[in-house]
Amino acid sequence: MNRAELREKVEALILNHPDFTGNFSPEDIPATLAQAVQDEVIHEENFITFFEQNMSMFFYDDAIAKHMITNYLVIIKGILTNETKTFIDGTGYGFFITVMHLPFLKNYLEWGTSIRYPWFCCGTGEEGPNKPFTLWNGFTEQDITVTNREDLENLWWVLIDIWSEFVYLVEVIDE
Repeated sequence: MNRAELREKVEALILNHPDFTGNFSPEDIPATLAQAVQDEVIHEENFITFFEQNMSMFFYDDAIAKHMITNYLVIIKGILTNETKTFIDGTGYGFFITVMHLPFLKNYLEWGTSIRYPWFCCGTGEEGPNKPFTLWNGFTEQDITVTNREDLENLWWVLIDIWSEFVYLVEVIDE
């Protein structure tokens, strides 16, 4: 899948999450995530919850969650762009190593002989090859599953883009 297709699917996954939009009738839910945030159909805590659920990390504090998810995605972006050296040489080394060992990523990262230069893959380790990576909203019929490296990397780029846009939109709305 290309990024545009994945973007559409991820937005639909979030927009169709009944815990987030359950108080609205389907015709009142905007077509885009950006409009849903602007119209206050989806709130910051809903978006944070979506990321927490999919990363299997729960912070119980939205400010901390926002900070951690942002930093987590900075590490993911570093992996995608082969720019992890900045984390190793800088103050982010401990956080980088922590992210590399999160159970959520256990079967989707390889690093050969050096953890400093990891890359994404689909299915390694105990789970065997080609273990699909699934993004979900709690309802299996709406899952997004990718089974190859290119789709997995595209999915991460979409999540980074959506998170970046969401953080910006929330800051604009709160002003």
